[in-house]
Amino acid sequence: MKNVCSKPAALSHVPSLTLRAVWDVDEGASYDVRRFGAEHREGWIALRTVKGAGRVILAGGRVVELCAGSFVVLSYPEITRYYTVGRQWKFWWFEFTALGVGAFPLAIVMGVPWRAAEAREFRTIFVLLRRQAAAQRALAVALFSVLLHRWLEKAPGEAPHPRHEEGITRIIDRMANHLDGGWHICEMARAANMSERAFRNAFHATTGLSPKAFYDRTRLAFAEELLQLGTHKVSEIAARLGYSSPFHFSKAFKRNYGVPPVRWLQHGQASQSSALQQ
Repeated sequence: MKNVCSKPAALSHVPSLTLRAVWDVDEGASYDVRRFGAEHREGWIALRTVKGAGRVILAGGRVVELCAGSFVVLSYPEITRYYTVGRQWKFWWFEFTALGVGAFPLAIVMGVPWRAAEAREFRTIFVLLRRQAAAQRALAVALFSVLLHRWLEKAPGEAPHPRHEEGITRIIDRMANHLDGGWHICEMARAANMSERAFRNAFHATTGLSPKAFYDRTRLAFAEELLQLGTHKVSEIAARLGYSSPFHFSKAFKRNYGVPPVRWLQHGQASQSSALQQ
């Protein structure tokens, strides 16, 4: 049997995307496109270079150099010219708009490792976008959003990834399978192939929390979900999460959420009852 929950440390938001057009371009040395005034649209261009090299000229004369394996997001109105550098430029061009999003890392060229499945994903988006069925076109946009965010994950601008981030991420993923409180810090460090001191330092650099604090929050977040489901008593949750008694569980829960689990549960039940009466 299994009943686990994945919950973020902070809420994230994916913008609402509109995919206007997708171009699959493979051109030679003579390829040279110039855009002026009326041709400009609002929105962004996501440009992924597959082979060869190209150059984009932006308003004000800024030059963006693109090579195989690169990715960049550009402001559509800023683009004045783009052309092949050398013999070939094969690239994917996505015209899109987005609502509810902060600024993209504009005109910052990123080297994004090529994935074997990427060409198939692009072809699926390209084909579905032309379909008559609205559900298939919506799927094309959703698949583009996934592809875009995979590329943006490599974007600079956020704090540099700590050296041991991959190992720390692996430990965080495994915490969901050790919610009984029996997984000790020394065991986590061993699983990450690090000394305990190095593990503590790397974990804090990655998450901003100590391993214990993060582990405790993960367990309590799961407790909150169980309380919300209403399928377990407080004593059962305390036992499942490895607390020595319901009292110690309640104390930890109150420290994190401001109210003991019994009151939290009563508040949730009252809210549900009020919703049913409306």
